[in-house]
Amino acid sequence: MMGIFKKTKGVIQAKKEPGNPDHIPLSQEAWHYHTLKDNHNQLIWEGQYDLYPLWKCFGIPEDLSGQSCIDIGTASGFFAFECEKRGAFPVAAVELPDISEWDAKSNISYSGVNIPRSNQKDFKESYRIFNSKVQLHYGSINDPLHKTLGTFDWVIFGSMMTHLRDIMQALENVRLLTKGRAVVISSYIPKEEHLTLHWVQSDRPFDWWVPSKSLLPKMLLAAGFSKVDEIGSFKLTHKNGSEHHQVCLHAFV
Repeated sequence: MMGIFKKTKGVIQAKKEPGNPDHIPLSQEAWHYHTLKDNHNQLIWEGQYDLYPLWKCFGIPEDLSGQSCIDIGTASGFFAFECEKRGAFPVAAVELPDISEWDAKSNISYSGVNIPRSNQKDFKESYRIFNSKVQLHYGSINDPLHKTLGTFDWVIFGSMMTHLRDIMQALENVRLLTKGRAVVISSYIPKEEHLTLHWVQSDRPFDWWVPSKSLLPKMLLAAGFSKVDEIGSFKLTHKNGSEHHQVCLHAFV
């Protein structure tokens, strides 16, 4: 049985239901974006992507005490909850309210999982399991979120650029949210040395672009960041075995 949530001025807050077990039996057909584990390192569910083995690739310190954090495109909430575990406060997370709000190509139809709705369900359940104080906001990085949410020491912008029609507008909005640094994770085109943005040929309407690795720092500087450091490259593996070349950058104000 799910926890009960209420929406107040765009923020999702939980009312606890006593007596609920931490692990809810889920059907084998349930769809989850992130693999999540509880505070005892026990599996809650297996997702499309398991980021736990990649944590050191993101350059996020083990102690975030006294620092604020926002996770843009939080999905199941992996980054938001992991930063909270490391002492970050306050922690905010942003997710789209519905798949109809996703940037989509007009000439491609989609009848698959309503990913934002599934993400919201997972986030709410994880929020209850972790006894979390993370605030979930409905919104889009296409909009100037800093006007309502303020600025943060750490802004996490993970694997979003492929799914955005106007990447530069989104990066400018990431910069406006940042008072310390942004952790920017992106797929990239391996072995492409030119400053290139490739159009994605896909049967999903919300797959748009993949940049070359060399282009990413240029884009972040153009968006208003003063310095960009490459933290590392890695392969992100989907549960079906497919691999994506990704890089993590830290962009500083």
